[in-house]
Amino acid sequence: MDVLTRIGNLLSKIPTSIWALVLAPLIGIAGSEIQKSFEASAYPEISKERVKALEGMWEGYGIQQVTDDGSKRRLEDRKVRINDKIDKDLQKLLDKYSDCSYTESKQPSPPIIWFPAHLTLNVVRTSFFSRKSLQGILEISPNLKELSHLSSSYEITGRLEQNGDYIRLDYTNTDPSKKDFGTLLLENNSEGKLCGQFMSYGPISRSIVSGKYIFTSKAR
Repeated sequence: MDVLTRIGNLLSKIPTSIWALVLAPLIGIAGSEIQKSFEASAYPEISKERVKALEGMWEGYGIQQVTDDGSKRRLEDRKVRINDKIDKDLQKLLDKYSDCSYTESKQPSPPIIWFPAHLTLNVVRTSFFSRKSLQGILEISPNLKELSHLSSSYEITGRLEQNGDYIRLDYTNTDPSKKDFGTLLLENNSEGKLCGQFMSYGPISRSIVSGKYIFTSKAR
């Protein structure tokens, strides 16, 4: 009797109930992976070239128009610098948005707040067969009137949209006690920048706010 025959005989003696215990988890895992792949099939695959272009820490800025007196008062209480006019520094920042194809013909009017931002992106697998999901951290630091540090950190999850030139990112404050969340829609444009718009619930304004982001380069 050869080895294969002996193994076959041994396996045939294993009760069905044991096989069920052994195979059920494996079948469940395989089914879960297949389901994830099916759900992600509508999203563009992230090529190796795109992974290299997207992954890492991006440096940039955000701009938000202050739309009501209540928000302005609360921002001033936090010592956040509010631009009531377009000075040279703010104009230089606004000019950077001219490379973005989505840019509106009308720039936001004062009062405006702006803030440095860092976006760290990592490409992760949605399933064993695929690599389509984006995760990372968004950190913003308000431009304050005084020399002090105030920053907010957000967990990022998202994916590529359409042909991969657009990225949708959902973010939530890493502090679970804060009601602070939103969505970013960014274009990875021909200039190698990430630029787009955001909509979020602002804890200071206590309302839905929107604005622009542009990430001009990756940190070295």
